[in-house]
Amino acid sequence: MTYDRVTVLVLVLLGIGAGTVLPILRARARRDSPSGGLTFHQPRRDAGERAVGFVVGLLGAGHLLWGPVYAYFGPEALWVTPVPRWLFWTGAALYVGGLAIVVEAQRTMGRSWRIGIDENTTSLVQDGIYSVVRNPIYVGAIVCGWSITLCTPSWLTVLGALGYLVFIQIQVRYEERHLRALHGAAYDRFMGDVGRFVPLPGRRVRGHERVVLARFAEAVAPAGAALPSAGADTVDDVQRALDEAPPESSRLVRFALWGVEVTAALQEGEPFSALSRADRERVIGRWLQDAPGLLRHALRGLVALVKTSHFDAPRVAAATGTRTYAPIAPEAPRWLAQVVDGARSRARRGPRTSSSRSTWWWSAPARAAPPSRTSSRAVGTPSSCSRRGAGSAVTRWSAARPRRAARCSARAARPSPWAT
Repeated sequence: MTYDRVTVLVLVLLGIGAGTVLPILRARARRDSPSGGLTFHQPRRDAGERAVGFVVGLLGAGHLLWGPVYAYFGPEALWVTPVPRWLFWTGAALYVGGLAIVVEAQRTMGRSWRIGIDENTTSLVQDGIYSVVRNPIYVGAIVCGWSITLCTPSWLTVLGALGYLVFIQIQVRYEERHLRALHGAAYDRFMGDVGRFVPLPGRRVRGHERVVLARFAEAVAPAGAALPSAGADTVDDVQRALDEAPPESSRLVRFALWGVEVTAALQEGEPFSALSRADRERVIGRWLQDAPGLLRHALRGLVALVKTSHFDAPRVAAATGTRTYAPIAPEAPRWLAQVVDGARSRARRGPRTSSSRSTWWWSAPARAAPPSRTSSRAVGTPSSCSRRGAGSAVTRWSAARPRRAARCSARAARPSPWAT
């Protein structure tokens, strides 16, 4: 047996033990879950979710069976193309790295670790590796799948890796829908701060970015006679404004802060946060005049954000006598508002019975027809006989049209064929 067969077999067995068996045994030892975290037996909510879960499980089982099958049959029987040795060992190293991501994610989850969608409430894990990406276990599994494809390239491994990559995208969205129903606004904030598979800048201004933003605020909003100076408190005001904005706005602000810091270091020889207040004001004034169009507009947007957040703060509004505004409440989608309004109007009308549907025109109030221009009768006199309310009509114009009044009275006394 050649080295590639042995290595692929060892890697897959290591993935089975460290990625599946070990966390199940650990969960049963802690008695976190009677099934050891396996939740495939739990009822799914729709057929699409069951189908996606079945395909993902089937592709995962195929990945775990690839090692023994490849070691037994060899590369020729499985249409595997030979690769250079350095490329093979690169794929093996990537497999170990992906497996390390999976193990660390399972360790961080602790008692909340599950396979599948569990209907029971678990705690929302946001620390450790979950502060980098929301689904590190799936990231590690994807890395392992493409690493095996790199070690043993075949149309079977390529299709398996592509299929897993596609269906895991659908599976993750089902899980996010479930987690959003369990944790509500907390999970919405988590989605805004952390990327799904790729690490993205969060919406929180942290670390050195807070220092740069405070120095920037001091330069663009200096203190006056009754105006408090901008500084560290303004950073919290800007953060509250960013919490109400989409996550992309927060990331743009963070990129802009780093751009200000780096540009000042290249032009002035010192970072922006290390310059004096006079130098910072001079640099910002020059940038607002000489910077290219797009960068100048981005810098003006950052200045407007800082000034608006600073002047809208309660402490500044109290000192200047201006008005503050409440935070923006989340607005329901337009289609949902229309559905709710329709349900409320139907509830006010009440239920409609079958008899009211069949005789609605019979029980409606009488409406007088507009007077005819060629008619000589008085204004407001009905132009035709109506079955409903005929008795009251007779009292009004029976003297003028006795025969027609008698005919209408007879018709009103006749039972309706639609009456129940």
